[in-house]
Amino acid sequence: MKKLVPRKFDRNRFLVDVEVRSLEGVSPFTAHALDLGQSGLAIFARRFLPVGHPVELVFRPARKAEPADACTIFGRVANARVESDGNVLGIYFAKELSDSEIKSLESALGVNSRR
Repeated sequence: MKKLVPRKFDRNRFLVDVEVRSLEGVSPFTAHALDLGQSGLAIFARRFLPVGHPVELVFRPARKAEPADACTIFGRVANARVESDGNVLGIYFAKELSDSEIKSLESALGVNSRR
């Protein structure tokens, strides 16, 4: 049996849409972010990506449609679980986000922070 490793950072509910862009030739798609931590996030998507797949996550503020207002974060698929109606993908970020970066992202997206 696998030994559970405690998370390095807490995760907080973070319900927003995110554009997932593959860095290995898969066409972009929209997913739903479920939770966010300093080192990654979980998303629910109709599409499946294998563990290790590099991605670019693009968050766009709903109230602003300008591409310049988007926030982009690079990462890799850390784990993937197939569900009956889609897939839950754990994405770890290429660079850990600081508290201020997370608060800035939440503020730009209009998400209430529980930190």
